[in-house]
Amino acid sequence: MNRSLCQATFLSITIFTAAFAQTPCTGTITGTIVDDVLVDGVSCTIQGAIITGSVQVINGGTLNTTGATQISGSVSGMSSGDLRLQGTTSVLGDVSSESSPSSTIVVGSNAVLGKISLKDSGRVTVRGFVSAVLSENSGRVLVRGGTVGGGGIEAKLGSGNIVLCDANVTGSVGVIERAGNLLAEESSSCPKTTITGGILIEKGNGDARVIGANFTSGDLSVVDQIGDVTITSALLSDIGISNLDGSVTLSMIETDSDVGLSGITGSVSVSSSAFSGDVGIEGSTSVSVTGSSFANESVSVITNAGPVEFSSNTELSLEISENDDVTLTNNEIAIASISSNTGGVGIAGNTITELNCVDNMPPPVGSGNTILLIATGQCASF
Repeated sequence: MNRSLCQATFLSITIFTAAFAQTPCTGTITGTIVDDVLVDGVSCTIQGAIITGSVQVINGGTLNTTGATQISGSVSGMSSGDLRLQGTTSVLGDVSSESSPSSTIVVGSNAVLGKISLKDSGRVTVRGFVSAVLSENSGRVLVRGGTVGGGGIEAKLGSGNIVLCDANVTGSVGVIERAGNLLAEESSSCPKTTITGGILIEKGNGDARVIGANFTSGDLSVVDQIGDVTITSALLSDIGISNLDGSVTLSMIETDSDVGLSGITGSVSVSSSAFSGDVGIEGSTSVSVTGSSFANESVSVITNAGPVEFSSNTELSLEISENDDVTLTNNEIAIASISSNTGGVGIAGNTITELNCVDNMPPPVGSGNTILLIATGQCASF
């Protein structure tokens, strides 16, 4: 081997070795570390240091970063303890925890990180900025006063609540095949949360309560879920809820697209809301719609097993068919088609342009209605 080739080979080996060198942490690290850092079974504090590589935490080790710590690579925990990234810590790469069921990842209020990933691990608390939170078969996710970027939050499998307080989620929130509630409830102890994207909940067991949040024009989709859904004071696009073993409550919401509710084993309650798309409610136990407006869109209520009540609603065309007991009171309706209901139909104090009633048993009973154009069928005498 000639001299130049030998030098090149030696240089490449040296560079390769340096790129994978690790500095062990056995206590506190300060200054600048040009290698990766290994935390093996001990508690490590990185205090205002600059790490040009990554940090690996294994065998029950714990990590605490403070001050203006900068990590150019990633932070990973494997069978680790807690990872606490505090101060003004910045991590250019991702932060991950795997096979660490008793661990907690904590992101301090002034920390800036990449994506957080948990697999078969514990909990995460975000008070600073992260680009995304991905949790698989892991524990509780809490975002309190923090921001989650466009990657959003996805929690699949595992158990524990997804809690959003004074949070800003610029992506979507997904809760899939998981046991636990989605909670974004404004209160004295939990300031208003903003969710820019949509919410997807499916094939799990837990409630969804989004109350007083800024939910800006995203879709809400809940499919094959056990639990109640409560949405209050929100601006949404589509709402699709199907095969829900629970109840649905929509209050003081606005939509700019369609709403479909089907296969709801509990009750459906809609109040003080404004809809700008078609609304369909099918196969629930009971339906109550009060004090809402529908921008002259179509509303269909079909094959619900319990009582159906519409009261003090405006600007709608209404189809009510194959339900049990039906009550319409003080509504303003363009076209109303009432058919094949079996528990009795009461129509009182409404203003209706066109009303048609057929095949209801017993026939509808009406009083105090104003028919602007025509009433036909069983309601011809109204």
